[in-house]
Amino acid sequence: MPPFDSWTYYDILDVSPRAGRSDIEKAYRRTKAPYRADSLPLYALMSAAEAESLAPLIREAFETLSNEKKRRAYDRGLVRDGKTDPD
Repeated sequence: MPPFDSWTYYDILDVSPRAGRSDIEKAYRRTKAPYRADSLPLYALMSAAEAESLAPLIREAFETLSNEKKRRAYDRGLVRDGKTDPD
């Protein structure tokens, strides 16, 4: 299993980079569901503790991708871990 830091926010929410806001909201609700493999395929690869540790990343991914300005910055590679790159 790849480390969490190599996953994109799109991977975390299991959506396409072309996903619209409603798709992102649906994915967020689905991934917030109990940590079951049928709610997010990535959960099948992890222990319950690993899946639970993903919760803050799910929230961060949703907050970034659901905000158009943050999403554009993220897509340009300027935002990682909720912070703007200084370069």
